[in-house]
Amino acid sequence: MGLPGARLGFAAGPADQIGLLNNAVSNLVLQAPGLPQMMLSEAISSSLLDEQLTKMIAPQYQEKRTHALRLLDQIFPEHIPWSVCDAPDGMFLWIRVDSSEFDDLSFYQSALDAGVFITPGRFFFSDSHKHHKDTHKFIRVSLSAPIKELTDGINILSSVLGQFGVSSHAFRRQSISGSIS
Repeated sequence: MGLPGARLGFAAGPADQIGLLNNAVSNLVLQAPGLPQMMLSEAISSSLLDEQLTKMIAPQYQEKRTHALRLLDQIFPEHIPWSVCDAPDGMFLWIRVDSSEFDDLSFYQSALDAGVFITPGRFFFSDSHKHHKDTHKFIRVSLSAPIKELTDGINILSSVLGQFGVSSHAFRRQSISGSIS
């Protein structure tokens, strides 16, 4: 995870891999300036960062998430089974298309061809879950765009999904709690 603009971040994993990652990052950014390091250290240790995230950033994403869910309910094709993984404070919306014909990579390319960038969900599963038969059913939609762009993007995704080759049968959206990995 990184903090944009601060050239600082953290990672967790096997020590040999973290060492390689550290070497690569060191060569890319040379050195994170001391002042941002001290500022971030103070913000983290004093809970200032948590307070700012809770008061200023989370409400923006919650508003966009509420808007996106309302729009999805209104315009996503009714004949296509889909659901949302519930992450109320996140900056991403995880959509699962529950059809054996749906493939996140194919949908990604179709959405990209239509002018919308989404991320195929399969890349976010841990290695222990890569074999799971449903890894190709998820897409990740960013909530960081302004409301108008988010609205336009969801409208385009709905159109692309409506043209996507999946079985036609009645289905209602369900919210599912939990993580995808």
